[in-house]
Amino acid sequence: MSSRIDNILIPNEDSACQSWRNYFQDLTAKYGSKNAREAWLYTWNQKGNKSCSKDKGFNKWAESNEIAVADGLDKAVAGVSGIGQNLINGIGTMTGLAPKIGAVALIGGLGITLFLLYKFAKAVKPSDVLQALPAGKATSLFKALKK
Repeated sequence: MSSRIDNILIPNEDSACQSWRNYFQDLTAKYGSKNAREAWLYTWNQKGNKSCSKDKGFNKWAESNEIAVADGLDKAVAGVSGIGQNLINGIGTMTGLAPKIGAVALIGGLGITLFLLYKFAKAVKPSDVLQALPAGKATSLFKALKK
C-alpha cells in the first residue's frame, strides 16, 4: 500500500514504473532536484520496483535525471529485451508483407507456366506429340516392321 508525505504519493514494490517517475517529479517540484534525487534513491533502495530497472526506457529516464538505478546486468537485460522487441516488431511487419509476396510469387509462377505452355504448343507439331505417346510408338514400330 502506498503512503503519502506532504501530499506526495510514495510508490512501493508493486507500483508501475510511471509511478516512480511521477514520484520524482513531485519531489523535484517540492524540494528541488538535488534533494529530490537523494530522497528518491533512498525510497527506491527501500522498496523500489526492481523490474523497472530492466526497462530500457526507464533506465534512459533515470540516466537523464542523473539517477543510477540499474547495474550492468540490468542494463544488459534491458538491451536484450529491446533487441527482442525490435525483432518481434520486424516479424509483425513481415507477417503483413508475407501474403503480398506470396500472391506476387503465385501470379508470377502462373504467368511463367502459361508462357512456357504457349511456347511449347507453338513449337511442337502434332506428329511429335503422337510419337511421344505409347500408341504413337507402337504405330511407328509397325511401320518399321512393314518395310
